[in-house]
Amino acid sequence: MDTQNVTGNSTGSHSGGLMRLDHCGWERQRFIPHAVRHLDHTTYPILLFIATVGNVLTIMILRKERPYGSKGIYLSAVAVIDLLYM
Repeated sequence: MDTQNVTGNSTGSHSGGLMRLDHCGWERQRFIPHAVRHLDHTTYPILLFIATVGNVLTIMILRKERPYGSKGIYLSAVAVIDLLYM
């Protein structure tokens, strides 16, 4: 079944970049699958919390040990930049 775009012209499978309407004239909506919503609302905040705790612990440990070598300074900088980026 052909759909009509905003201008009222009948189109096939390609709408030319215009909004597609269903048979009642309403704009078609894309429904987000449950797995994607679960990822957005549950998994990402948990990963953000774990990463934040890990970076704070890394900074505390490296600050206590006074990283004089290049490895310690580099790890401290990576932890700080990671916290700022998140």
